[in-house]
Amino acid sequence: MGALLALLLAVQPAADVPRWEAIDAPGEFVQTFIDANGIARQGDVVRFRARGVFERTMANGLRSIVASWEVDCAARTGRMTRTETYAEDGQRLSARDLTPEEEPVQSIGDREEDGAMLHRICETPAR
Repeated sequence: MGALLALLLAVQPAADVPRWEAIDAPGEFVQTFIDANGIARQGDVVRFRARGVFERTMANGLRSIVASWEVDCAARTGRMTRTETYAEDGQRLSARDLTPEEEPVQSIGDREEDGAMLHRICETPAR
């Protein structure tokens, strides 16, 4: 029995290891992903990470962005709390926390690209 439990624990992904799920979100990114392992719900408030990958590498070497979000699903408001930028080879170019003054809470859900994200984090049960 102990060996079976050890085997089951060994195949469970760690919560801090990202599991990027593609979402259909039109916008400036060719691909958009949600870290399914990083979704944390507390009542109506959901904290999660999203990754956007550009169609091509920008002149400054930027290829993708990972943004941490805090969203109030009931109020349909949210804000980015952190951004990280990455080069095509995966090297992190920058990382910074965003204060509420820099990135205030805003209404979300009015733009077409918000719909898939809101559905995934607010209406879809955790996986």
